[in-house]
Order: sequence, then C-alpha cells, then structure tokens
Amino acid sequence: MKNSEIEALLYDWHNNINLHNQNKDINFYKKIIKNKINANILIIGAGTGRVAIPLSENNNVVALDKDINRLNRLRKKIKSKNKLEIVNVDIEHYKTSKKFDYIIIPYSTMQNIYPKCKQRKVLRNIKRLLKEYGTCIIDNSNRFKEFKDEDYKNVCSGFCSEIKMFINEYEKCIVHKKYIILKKKFICNNKNILRKKERWNILDERDFEKLILSEKLNIKNKVYGYDDFTKHRVIYFLNKEKKDEKAKSQDNVYKSN
Repeated sequence: MKNSEIEALLYDWHNNINLHNQNKDINFYKKIIKNKINANILIIGAGTGRVAIPLSENNNVVALDKDINRLNRLRKKIKSKNKLEIVNVDIEHYKTSKKFDYIIIPYSTMQNIYPKCKQRKVLRNIKRLLKEYGTCIIDNSNRFKEFKDEDYKNVCSGFCSEIKMFINEYEKCIVHKKYIILKKKFICNNKNILRKKERWNILDERDFEKLILSEKLNIKNKVYGYDDFTKHRVIYFLNKEKKDEKAKSQDNVYKSN
C-alpha cells in the first residue's frame, strides 16, 4: 500500500475513532435542509464521506476533494440510495454550470486553505456556484488560538479492522502567530507506519468576516457551536443577497443564544 493510500486509510480510521459519535454537525445540516426537496448540495473537502454520504440519502450531493485517495475510499462506501457525484479537484479550480442550494465547508476545511489570496478565490467561486437564494455554511474552529507548544502526546488509539491492527496516533503541536503545525505519527506494533504534517490557520473572526464581505457575500447569520460542548466552533451562513428577506428567514431559528 502506498503512503498516500495509508494516509487516506488513517484519516478514515481517525474519523471513525474520534468522530464516531460526533454527528452533531450532520444533524445540524439535515435540520436546515429538511424543508428543501432534493436539494443540490456541494461539500467542499468531502474527504472519505463523513458528511457527504448521510446528506446524499435525500439530496443530490457533489463531494469535492483534492485528495483522490480519500475519494476512492468514499466511492467504496456509496450505496444505491446515495445520490452522490464525486469530483477530484481543488475548489478554486472547480468549474461547472451547476448551481447549488447549499455549499457546505465542514469541520475547519477553510482553515486548511492558505494564503489569504486563495481563500479569496474560494469565496469568489462559492459566490459563482450558489443559486440566487442559496446558502453557504462554513464551520471554523476558534480552538486553534488556544493551542500551546507541546511535545508528542497520544491523541487517538483504536483498532483498525481493515488492517487488523491496533494503532496509536501521536501529535506534536508547534504554534505560530497565524497558524499551528501538527506533526503526526502513527504507531503500530512499536513501528512508525506513517508520519505527516498538517497546517491549520488561526482565523481571526473579524479578519475573516471582512474577507467575506469584500467578496460581496452577505453574512446572514453566525452561530457558536452545535451545543454547549462545541461553542468553539463558529458556523457562518452566507448568501449573495444582502437584502433578501426570503433567504434570511430560513436560518433565523439558528441564531446563537
């Protein structure tokens, strides 16, 4: 198995171990979309399908990701009831005549996009891809700004049924002014099976909102968390129309307390 395939497998394993009960964001999206029949949805950073697959049971979903190995794993999970199209491309280069009712950027995916000029291109493409009354939902994390420099520590452990082995994941955090670096290593039978490095941007809310508005997208709403335990997550609702009461009223129920 190639390193890129191992990385995709371990990404899937991590989600299954760490996020197997964390379907709060999925339920949140379902609640928003439930009044729309066969909504056209674009998932940016779909990965191995954690969000895309459940939403494709009752909607038309395009699962977009630049990592072909993660998408190959997603493809194996698709069932006949899923209405799901897989696209292997970076969002800033995605071209289609389709327009979407919803564009979802889940679980800090936007914080993997840098530099700012690329974020700008992504927002510009989102605006182009949204329907007139469409909504873009972006989930960012405020927790990265609370991280401190740390040596390797165990963050995830569990059995991987696909390779029939018990795996330990370790992370080392290096904090910079505007981003953090997570160095990861995966240990199995006292051997390293993969090392990787991830960069996560610390997005200042005010700066990010200025960027959104500069691309003539309207912030309809902003919610802090899916419940009391996820208040560090900032969920944005964006649309193209600044004075559109019809679209605005759709998400008022999700105003932050």
